[in-house]
Amino acid sequence: MNSNTKKIVTIAILTSVAIVLSIVESFIPIGLPGIKLGLANAVVLITLYLYSYKEAFLIEMIRVLITGLIYSGLFSYQFLLSFVGALVSFIVMFTLSRFTKLSVILISVFGAISHTIGQILIAYIYISSESIFLYLPIIMSLSIVTGILTGLISYKVLSIFKVETPKPRLIPVIITSILFVASITSFIVFKTYKSNYPNSIVCVTYNNERIMNIDLNNPNEYKIFNGDSFISMRKENDSYIFSYNLYNKDDKKEYLFEFEIKDKKVRVITETTRRHISKNMGTISNKYESLISIPNSFVISIESNELTELDNIM
Repeated sequence: MNSNTKKIVTIAILTSVAIVLSIVESFIPIGLPGIKLGLANAVVLITLYLYSYKEAFLIEMIRVLITGLIYSGLFSYQFLLSFVGALVSFIVMFTLSRFTKLSVILISVFGAISHTIGQILIAYIYISSESIFLYLPIIMSLSIVTGILTGLISYKVLSIFKVETPKPRLIPVIITSILFVASITSFIVFKTYKSNYPNSIVCVTYNNERIMNIDLNNPNEYKIFNGDSFISMRKENDSYIFSYNLYNKDDKKEYLFEFEIKDKKVRVITETTRRHISKNMGTISNKYESLISIPNSFVISIESNELTELDNIM
């Protein structure tokens, strides 16, 4: 087998491994929607050192296209998230591996963080809600952990192939740990700070348009700005349940969506879309927290504005 044939076969194998890892990691729960281990990122990083950016970029793009076709279809919101995250991550890892002497582990961490930032930016552009940035500290913290994991895998594999890379040092590991703790701490402090403000309202937006304001302390009082998708509000014991009819842009179907307000907490109880993302996000109760239904662009957030001109509906 000549060198060119060997190279083609190796790249084909690496591409297959990256696709399989992407599929496998989608079944591994991390505890937060949208977060994955990023094991396929290790394949791209290894290829950057074994060959060049061309082969690594090819593997990354084929992986994104194939997994996109399998799960969401091309040009869907989920595909755009995956594509932009992968592209930003690749650019960062290539730049650091080419022009710095950072260890493979740190490059992997920066790649994971940049992947998260890319996805958050796309989500913000799509949803137009600044509250989504409140997820950034916790997601970046988890990205550091997954980046270290994929970095260790990449380092061990490259060692087997006898590829010389900068040896990981203790100081970068300590710095990474400090960043992780700092991110978690900042998130907790910010969340505590927000909870001290009174007069909360539940703001409901659909397709980037505010359609309702609901008094969190008294959900029986709410104001309707656009009632096209709103079905009804009903009271069941101590719960206030708001029902909506949403149009899913990807499936081109209408779905029932319901959320509950109980004890000054909001949670999604009915979401008949395929992925049930917002239903798995738990409850929100503090300022600027959000529940987001994707790809419907349906956002439930808690804000500090005063309610005015409320419609009283019993």
